[in-house]
Amino acid sequence: MKLTSSAIGMLASTGAFVLVLATGLACAADANTTSPMASSATNPCTGEIVSWQGTDHFVYNQSKDGNKYHVVFSDKETGQGVSNLGRKYNYGQDVHANFQGPLGMKFRVTIRLISQGSDPSVSGDNWFSTTHVIVAQDGTTKKDFAEDECRGGSGM
Repeated sequence: MKLTSSAIGMLASTGAFVLVLATGLACAADANTTSPMASSATNPCTGEIVSWQGTDHFVYNQSKDGNKYHVVFSDKETGQGVSNLGRKYNYGQDVHANFQGPLGMKFRVTIRLISQGSDPSVSGDNWFSTTHVIVAQDGTTKKDFAEDECRGGSGM
């Protein structure tokens, strides 16, 4: 399975986040932020390099009961971009994580890269990816579900 650079970065930062919480070194305050974002990645369905700009909405909530933490965060990115071949794309990424210490964390990453305007010479130009990962308290990860799919058509 191929992940976008932002998804790989999210997986790495989530693992680091879990280690910090699991060791009890830090505990951040609740947050709800929206900020501009920009990134690029190769569409694994076409080989095109797609660059996009958009918005990142991040929500983080936590609670503590004795020595146990419960943390939920979500990160939703949406944007529009263009490929190195001039094709327009809509981009979306959703990350949802649930941590209940000291048991570890479960999170899901969903990515959509959708071409705008159909190119009859390209079959399956839209990329859909879903990954579900479990991060144990010791930082080890297990991918218990992963699916990549290329589909034709356009729209989001």
